[in-house]
Amino acid sequence: MKNLYNTNLLLLEKVEEVKKLILEQKTTPNKKWIDFKSAIQWSGCSRSTLDRAIRAGRLRCSKINKKRMFTIEWIDFFMEGK
Repeated sequence: MKNLYNTNLLLLEKVEEVKKLILEQKTTPNKKWIDFKSAIQWSGCSRSTLDRAIRAGRLRCSKINKKRMFTIEWIDFFMEGK
């Protein structure tokens, strides 16, 4: 019975660790830069749709080394219509 208690305690500790990691991931903005091709894949939109959104100011992008770059956070905001 004591072995079962120890196993349950260990599982609860692991669940708490996972919860903590998930919470940290949700509260920390993802600033990983992705290129245009990856932005298309992430959003599921076509190149022309993203081009129009950038020109209209609905999708933010930055030019890094002459390439349009995005963060996943910016693409998610665009997809949510914010």
